Amino acid sequence: MVADEYMMICIDNSRYMRLLDPRRYNFQLDCIRSYCRAKLKCNNPKTAIGIVTMGTFDDSNWLRPTSNLKEILYHLERNFVVGGLLDFKDGIITGELSLPTDAPNQKRLLFFTGGCVELDIQDAVKFGTCLKGLGVAVDVVNFIVKGYFEDSTKVLEAFVAAVDCNNNSNITHIQAELFEHHSGVMSRAPKIFPTSSLEEGRNQESKVRRGRIMLKMMLLLHML
Repeated sequence: MVADEYMMICIDNSRYMRLLDPRRYNFQLDCIRSYCRAKLKCNNPKTAIGIVTMGTFDDSNWLRPTSNLKEILYHLERNFVVGGLLDFKDGIITGELSLPTDAPNQKRLLFFTGGCVELDIQDAVKFGTCLKGLGVAVDVVNFIVKGYFEDSTKVLEAFVAAVDCNNNSNITHIQAELFEHHSGVMSRAPKIFPTSSLEEGRNQESKVRRGRIMLKMMLLLHML
């Protein structure tokens, strides 16, 4: 099947994602699951989504773009090794090479980052300019911990600015510790996450709350 849109999701499985705040890594995966479900079921079922990891301890987990949601979710359930540095440069290169070059379809890279980006601003701009020339848009969800990796934040902003063409690329910075559920994280980036993925996140949050209430009621009844 020829897709209307091809995209690669680049996952940060570096040690930084659990070193400073363990919630960031889980939020990342939950956001990706909701995003893929919404994208393939509601927003644009003719999208093909691939996965690549960027942690240097385990950067070989790669899934070519597919519209098979079950295959994508199964891949995300794999126990990715979390560790090493964040190889953002390799994520750019591997992600772009995974996209088709012989069709005028929409192409996009979605990055999740939370560690130190080992690029200077000049190189980031060069990569961004190259992607723009290839017709590839980018989105970046940057999980930050206040006071850490501020230079990396500037690099990512310069990268997205270099790619952007008529507002087709976006970046958002999120402090995971300010949220209890990934739906709150996604609501901070409405230009990146489809509306249907936000609704799914809220529905999942409601289910969790109902489950907790039921558990408390069962425990109270058991104590009577």
